Amino acid sequence: MRICVPLSAMLLAASCCLAVEVGERSVEGQRYLFLRSETLEALLSPERGGQVVSLVHLGTGAQVGNAGSLDNGLFSDHGLKQPHPGELMAAPYEAQVLPPAADGSSTIRLSYLAQGGWRNETLPSLKDMLYEKWYTLLPQAPVLRCRVKVTNQGQEDKLVDYWSQCIAHVGPGAGRNYYFRPATTGLSVISSDGFTARAQFVTEPTAGWSAAVNRRSRLGLVYLVDYNYLARCYNCNIAFTQEFMYERVPLPPRKSWETLIQVRVIEGFDSGTHASERLVADTQVTQGTESLQVTHRLCAWDGPLANVRLATALRDVATQTAKVAPVIALPRLGLDTVTETVEFDATEGG
Repeated sequence: MRICVPLSAMLLAASCCLAVEVGERSVEGQRYLFLRSETLEALLSPERGGQVVSLVHLGTGAQVGNAGSLDNGLFSDHGLKQPHPGELMAAPYEAQVLPPAADGSSTIRLSYLAQGGWRNETLPSLKDMLYEKWYTLLPQAPVLRCRVKVTNQGQEDKLVDYWSQCIAHVGPGAGRNYYFRPATTGLSVISSDGFTARAQFVTEPTAGWSAAVNRRSRLGLVYLVDYNYLARCYNCNIAFTQEFMYERVPLPPRKSWETLIQVRVIEGFDSGTHASERLVADTQVTQGTESLQVTHRLCAWDGPLANVRLATALRDVATQTAKVAPVIALPRLGLDTVTETVEFDATEGG
């Protein structure tokens, strides 16, 4: 494993209190790179496919970036043409630490030129495909970004069939992981120990987000992916995975395809109904005999939002009339979770 760490980058990171720390670490004789911010510490393994094999939420000390070992974790590369685990999952990636950015974030670049070999066979469609990943950790927001670029270094046209796998048991203890995936049939919700094989796939996603929440610790991971290329989502529940499988994209020689995957740690959520590059939100409805209560939970994605307004309406399907609650105005929505509740005095009529 060849690692290039510019001295200027290390000095700049050390001189700025808001900069993300970056460096090298040895664990049980294995060499890793790490990114450490105010909220998260990510441990990367260049020799294990450039995966993030550990992601620790520093506020709670919770390990949210693997399922119990440093063998596997977040952002494992795969191709749909090869059976799991494929050539890329444990391939030796080249690593380079880039200079810190002006906003204090730090980035590590990893790359690997695929040989196409797996199980005594050579797959021409994978051979000479250059896989690059840039991991960027923000200084204050609990967000880790993974930009992926695939370049056809061969002489013939090829198809990119990218597949990203994340293995993570969210939060401490043995509480279930609940997975939330938006689909054409509504919000698909499954748990890590109550599922059917068919329910693990979402073949018609309607948005580029997915969430895994531990309802006991109220800690979770929310992923954002490029919906324009997303073909389907998959959760291998017993292995605690969230996986994103992309459309096949034609790639002529020397041309590239890129995508961005982000993951954010959330606190105080036990479910999820929306996520974007602006905010994460959840809406829960509790119906009593005389009233109906609507609870909103939300937080900004990676930076504060100004003048957020929550409008809640209870609509009668039969008469198409609505009861409208007073608008909740939030002058500032920050990175911490905010809970707001509105109540309707009656629910008769449907």
